Amino acid sequence: MTRIVCQMYGFRKEIERDPYECFRKVKALGFDKIQLDGCRGRDPEEVADAVHQAGLVVDSMHIKHNLFISDVDEIMREGELFGCKEVYLKYIEDEFQVEYGYKFTKCALIKAAKELIAAGYTVGFHSPEYDFNNLVDGKRVMDYICTEEDGVAIHPEPDTYWLTVAGIDPLSYCQQYAGRILTMHFKDIDTSLDLMDMEANLRECGQGNVDFEGLMRWGYANGVRAFAIEQDYSTKGVYESFKESLEYLKAVEERVVATQ
Repeated sequence: MTRIVCQMYGFRKEIERDPYECFRKVKALGFDKIQLDGCRGRDPEEVADAVHQAGLVVDSMHIKHNLFISDVDEIMREGELFGCKEVYLKYIEDEFQVEYGYKFTKCALIKAAKELIAAGYTVGFHSPEYDFNNLVDGKRVMDYICTEEDGVAIHPEPDTYWLTVAGIDPLSYCQQYAGRILTMHFKDIDTSLDLMDMEANLRECGQGNVDFEGLMRWGYANGVRAFAIEQDYSTKGVYESFKESLEYLKAVEERVVATQ
């Protein structure tokens, strides 16, 4: 069975317009599992029904910063509603992107994770490029957040695009976390263009410079259970972009599996 899943951030406008149509189309592209990224103003019960009606499974979920700080019960309610127990802090809010804010966030995340882990959840952290280059106690933010503390180790969720933008080789970075990465974000970039101009450099998987085959081979050997295709926006139409990425990555996966 494929380990490729669909990260739903790219479909945020489509979910807002009509979640039933959106999830049906995602299923028709060839996905069986998704990483949910919020309900985009829709009633969560409606979104859950739309996912179910489409025949999709929520593999993991991105959760807003504030819920890890102040409402773990809501995270559990969403987890129960969507039948999912792999959750990620999706983004550290702007006002917390200072040393004190990062330290406060880790403290709150560790506290929340203890409660969530006791209830059978796994807890991870996703970050964009500036968190890789900002330092806390001499460590990049992702490394600081994911360093074990008080018996809790947060799972890192690396993103191939943001690592590349930060000037870090994705495969080299991931190798330090063998056995700890559960889900990895896959999106491509043309590194010949301005790295800070996503509108120009973002590419469908296989059309840029990211070594997805190397990453997938490493992932299969080191416990990565999901490769989540993400496309922040598309000039071709979001369904077409995901179709192209999925077709490319399925061919890569076939080669990887054949040589395991």
